[in-house]
Amino acid sequence: MIAVTIELEKHTAGTTWQGISSIGPIKFSVNGGAETDPPAPCELAWMQFRRGTDKGPLLASFSTDPNDPQLPITSYCTGNVWEFAVPEVAAEDFPATAGNYHWAFFVKDTDGIVWPLYEGIQEVESSPVVPGEMVIVPEEPTP
Repeated sequence: MIAVTIELEKHTAGTTWQGISSIGPIKFSVNGGAETDPPAPCELAWMQFRRGTDKGPLLASFSTDPNDPQLPITSYCTGNVWEFAVPEVAAEDFPATAGNYHWAFFVKDTDGIVWPLYEGIQEVESSPVVPGEMVIVPEEPTP
């Protein structure tokens, strides 16, 4: 299975990352055939952001595993219906600087098969103000 490419909206460095409110319900289609539910229940889902390419340095990692110290993914999986949400993340937990980040979303089913479902590029813009930096705004001249 080849991951579907999705481009996320631009993100501004130093701000809260908005998350993804809904992923799914995920459907499978073999050779353009009818869509079906995944072949087995979901065991684990994870998402990674890497600087530049899929092999670049790791910026952030998310997981449905409650015993994993990564950022959380909310799972709404029941039986063979897979649905997820990735909550927003505070700037200090998503320390992206300006540039492009490759992201990918994977699911491992109860048969042990890892499905690369989605991937794309998250463009991060420079923050107009660096946190902790003083900005002086000139006063308007009085007439």
